[in-house]
Amino acid sequence: MPLIHSELIEIILSGPPESVYPSMPISIPYAQFLIELACFSRNVESDVLAEDELPTAIASQWRYLWPWLKAGLETANLSSDELSEVATLCINAYCIPVLPVIVQIIERISERTASLLSVIFNSPGFTKALSHSWIAALRHNLEYAPSVVDMMEQMVVKSRLLGPEIMTGFLDTLYTESFCVVGKSFIDLWGYIIRKEIVAASRMGQQTFNAARLYLLVRLLCFLGPTNEAFLWFDKAATPIRALGHIWRILVDNQTILTHSGSSTPGEIRLRCIDEVLRCQDIWVSGGPLWIVALLRQHLLVRMFRTCHFLHSMDFLDGELTESILRLIHRLLLSICCYKAYHCVGYRVCQNLDALRAQNDGSQTIFDSGEGRREDTQVKEITQAWLDLSDEFSLPDRILERKSCWAKGLQQSCSLVK
Repeated sequence: MPLIHSELIEIILSGPPESVYPSMPISIPYAQFLIELACFSRNVESDVLAEDELPTAIASQWRYLWPWLKAGLETANLSSDELSEVATLCINAYCIPVLPVIVQIIERISERTASLLSVIFNSPGFTKALSHSWIAALRHNLEYAPSVVDMMEQMVVKSRLLGPEIMTGFLDTLYTESFCVVGKSFIDLWGYIIRKEIVAASRMGQQTFNAARLYLLVRLLCFLGPTNEAFLWFDKAATPIRALGHIWRILVDNQTILTHSGSSTPGEIRLRCIDEVLRCQDIWVSGGPLWIVALLRQHLLVRMFRTCHFLHSMDFLDGELTESILRLIHRLLLSICCYKAYHCVGYRVCQNLDALRAQNDGSQTIFDSGEGRREDTQVKEITQAWLDLSDEFSLPDRILERKSCWAKGLQQSCSLVK
């Protein structure tokens, strides 16, 4: 049996579809297309395909298939802040079958068929329609949001094949369309959604959150990458630093309940979220002392302390995700120590440590020792790094040494100016 059924080929070869709108019922031709597209998607999932079988089959039909896929994605191009129940159902009905197929195609593209990636991303209106679907998923919490996350994952995996021009072109379109559709930058929109959904709900005492929604929010920011203005410009980073701090606090709170209906467990998604949050912190910390101060003002050390206690209390000390989280925490501690001589950094470190003393009755042990607790290398390294950082700002000899380093550096700088 052919991978692409003759019925689907017949539909897409009949010509481009009529325009579709979320406020109108699905036309019979497009309904038939969605049915055949769902069959195609199931075939791809169930069949054992040769490495390049799917890209080869798609390459010859893509120019006919894309207009039909595009029509479904364009239903997400909405400027209204609120969606009616009917419009929400219609957008989901169009986008839920379409986005996973695009993900499936990109997932199976290899180096031998890499030219298809360029064809797909350079198709008329592709990046624009894809951007609209992402913006709508962010604004309206639509059901196809997991496919947006899957698309991000595939774009990261295939980034070498995509090349910087395609990736940059897509991100530029995403930012441009955000201004056109919403009237604000994508980062400002992202921050607004977090304040509206997460911060406001948390202040009202809400403790139950949707795990997939949280992951979409943190993954979007990390996907934008260090080339985004949120990671390049200090003044632009204030919104994401503050917003991500709110999410981080919720994630490491044992009282928080995450709900999820997918194949992954809420605990696994929580770890993924924490890992993404720490990756963003790692990028910001690399900016130097001013960036570190900005993060410390948002309780960076307190959040790291809470993260370690959360991992220990939940017995999540096994697995690649936990190892990645611990590795990032250790690196962050070492990065902060590198700037210990700066007064602005030292002042904020002391504030964080004082806050922990007040909250924990003077105890600042980053990992609780107890029966059955695994003491692996990473835990020991973090414990030592935390102890070194604490001693740096509490032991008199270390304080004098730090002040001496600062004075010598200042003296050398003054002599160079003269």
